[in-house]
Amino acid sequence: VQVLLATTSADAASTKPAPALPANILAVVSGLVSALEMNARKYRPNTVLEQLFLVNNLCYIIKHMRSDALVAVTGPKLLRSFDSQLQQLLQQYYTASCSKAAAALQAVEVRWKKPNVELVKPCCDAIKAAFVSFSSAFFEQLTTQTHYAVPDEDMRRTLIARLKQDLHVPYLAFYAKYEALPFSKHKDKYVRYSPDAIDALIDTFFTDT
Repeated sequence: VQVLLATTSADAASTKPAPALPANILAVVSGLVSALEMNARKYRPNTVLEQLFLVNNLCYIIKHMRSDALVAVTGPKLLRSFDSQLQQLLQQYYTASCSKAAAALQAVEVRWKKPNVELVKPCCDAIKAAFVSFSSAFFEQLTTQTHYAVPDEDMRRTLIARLKQDLHVPYLAFYAKYEALPFSKHKDKYVRYSPDAIDALIDTFFTDT
């Protein structure tokens, strides 16, 4: 690409029609993205890994388009298109990573059998189920995403921050509201993680090199 972008003063002064360089580069880059999308399908049905593969590669392409001044040749339209595609991929990744765990944290109506002493059984069961379901869904992501890699440090920080927003923040709120309630005599059977543990464990995602 650097050779293709190189020009001389003679080239600039030439009255000959310029070659269709932008179109050629557009075709190459667009073809590369299409090939990546096809290659990503091999990870199905693992939607998280499929989207993360595309995020890593599209992030790489976008950064190099900017740093190698390709935008000056192709124009900003292609870069805007890739940026938009990257945002869509990120949203799909977040949904696949977090929706199951977040859905477990539904509000539970607190009803007392004996005020401040004993909750009614359906209330206890609902709180137990929420903690167990969240822990199971989070553990599923933990055991896989710690083995994934995100080479770009900026992107890794972005992913970590959003995962904490979508997982740690709602869990912290749920934990603060329900953990202290007497829903079980053996809470450790249901409450597998503290909020601090969730926060720390998310930091271990994408540590595979």
